[in-house]
Amino acid sequence: MKLFIAFFACLLVFSANARVKLKDPLVITDSVTVSAKIAPDKMTSGLTVQYKDSDPSSVSVALEKAATIVKAHKDICTFDGYRVSPEYSYKDGKQNMEGYSGFLDFNCTFKDIKKFESVYNDVFALNANNTKYIISSDQVKWIVSPELYNAKKISLKSDAIKEAMNTVRNYSRTAGKVCYLKDIAIDFNDYIPSYRESKMLRATAAPLNVSEPDKVESSVSVTAKFSAACR
Repeated sequence: MKLFIAFFACLLVFSANARVKLKDPLVITDSVTVSAKIAPDKMTSGLTVQYKDSDPSSVSVALEKAATIVKAHKDICTFDGYRVSPEYSYKDGKQNMEGYSGFLDFNCTFKDIKKFESVYNDVFALNANNTKYIISSDQVKWIVSPELYNAKKISLKSDAIKEAMNTVRNYSRTAGKVCYLKDIAIDFNDYIPSYRESKMLRATAAPLNVSEPDKVESSVSVTAKFSAACR
C-alpha cells in the first residue's frame, strides 16, 4: 500500500510539472520608437579676451576690466576666471622671455538678443583706446535649453511606454491570447548638435547690432525595447 501511495505521489508531481511546461508563455520581443521636433528656446554665444604685455600685473588689470563687464551681466553670462602666463620664444636653442599673455573666456545664454548685444559691445569697447586687447567672438546660435530638452524627453518616455502597451494589447487581439508587458527598457536616441563654432576676430570697437540667427528645429526620439508574454 505504501509503495502505491509513493508511486501515486510521484505521478502527481510529474503531472504538475507537465502542466507547467504546457503553460509556459510565449515571449515576444519588440520595440517602438516615438519622436518629436523640438524648437530651440534660447540663444548662446561666447567671447575670448586676450591681452599681452611685458608686465604681468598690467595683464591682470586688463583682464579684470573684462571680468567686471561679465560680472555685470551675470544673469546671462558665466566664466571661470582668467589665466596669465609667460610667453617664450626660442632661437638657436635658447629660450627668450617675450612677456606675458592672459586669456578670459566666457559664455552667454539668453532669449533677448539685445541683452547679449550690450555685453558684446561693452567688451569690444575695451580696445577702443588700447589695442593690446585681442578680442574674438562666437557666432550667435539658437539652442535647446536643458530644461526644455529634459521635459520633452520625459514626455516622450511616457508616450513610448503607452505605445508599447498598445502594441501588447494588439498581440492579444491578433493571437487570441492574454498578453501582458513583461519588461521594458528606454533608450534616448536624440542628437543635440553642437552649436559652438570657430571664433571670429573683430577689428573695430564701434558699436555693432548683433543679428538674431534663424531657428532650426532638432529631433528628439525615444525607443522602448520590451518583451511581452502571451498565454
